[in-house]
Amino acid sequence: MRKQLLLLSFVLISLAASAQITISNSSFPSVGDTQILHHQTSGITGISVGNLGANIGWNFSSMQSQSTDTTLIVAVSSTPFASSFPTATLAALQTGGNIGYLKSTATDVELIGAAASFFTGGINIPTTAAHYSSPNILAKAGITYQSKYNYPTAIAQTIVAPAGIAIPGLTHSAVDSIRLTQTSTVFSRVDGYGTVTTPKGTYACIRQKDSTISNTNIEVHVIDTVIVGLPPLRLWQSISKTNGAIAVSYSFKDNNSIVDITTLNMDSTSNTINNVSYREKNGVTTTPLGIFNLPTPSLFTIYPNPAQSHISALIGGLPEGNYVLMVYNIYGQELLSQKCSVTSNAVMSIDLSQLNLSTGNYLMTIANSNGMKLQSQKFEVLK
Repeated sequence: MRKQLLLLSFVLISLAASAQITISNSSFPSVGDTQILHHQTSGITGISVGNLGANIGWNFSSMQSQSTDTTLIVAVSSTPFASSFPTATLAALQTGGNIGYLKSTATDVELIGAAASFFTGGINIPTTAAHYSSPNILAKAGITYQSKYNYPTAIAQTIVAPAGIAIPGLTHSAVDSIRLTQTSTVFSRVDGYGTVTTPKGTYACIRQKDSTISNTNIEVHVIDTVIVGLPPLRLWQSISKTNGAIAVSYSFKDNNSIVDITTLNMDSTSNTINNVSYREKNGVTTTPLGIFNLPTPSLFTIYPNPAQSHISALIGGLPEGNYVLMVYNIYGQELLSQKCSVTSNAVMSIDLSQLNLSTGNYLMTIANSNGMKLQSQKFEVLK
């Protein structure tokens, strides 16, 4: 009998050791989710990708939080670029004001486009809507140990060049448009399962290795007068081109959130870790408490920034209730005080033309109904 019990114990231990998870759509996002990621970009020592295979333990408890960013999942209709993405089912508003547009189905979550400003090829690209002709797959249901899949992604966007924009290497030609084209192929393989430890805890997980090969081309539409008296020459000129760039990452996933437990982004040439990120314990955050036990928003983003005649503020992670949104100039003078009501998230739109603001820097502050200031963000007005 004792031998039988010992044998049963051994079998149970063996089964527990070999247990693995399959990613399901329960991890997919929904409106109201607030996601926080911690990032480390320097001083990454004593961390390696570890082994692949079954029942592996990966320990990344020495990771440090050098910066954080927050993403709030909102209804597409609440965002300023909703009409540009009619097939999107969710929008992800990130710290800094960039918005990702998602299409979530029973089987996967796709990034179908974004409204974002960015700096690339020496050029500041203003906020614009960019569409993926082949979407980027953010999450896939049904993947488990030894699953493999690959997919292409492609994004191309042409925008009107901002007046007076400076293009590196072009000194005598005018530019009226900028075109960004990127095509990629992503090769994904789940190469291990087990447990992973981060500064936030230990989790059962699978590990997915992604290898991405990308071609990127940034072009400007040049208007150049070659012969005086004749129409100017108009042509597309490439100012930055990269072919065959390889990016490798290892992501550790579970069913608690679409946000990876942790991700290691590699230098593909030397196989060292460039940067890492890890999430809050279950992928979403509770409302943090500030000084005097005052709640502070987990997300307070102003967009577009810089602004001209109109600006929006997205506020998330506050207890439901009434708040006040205020605008100040650099001298501390209050220019606007506007009441707002916060539910799971709130988008406040402000018509700046009524304030007659001149070009410069301003401060937007959120306060509770008693006038206690909770958080502030700077924004710029360009006329």
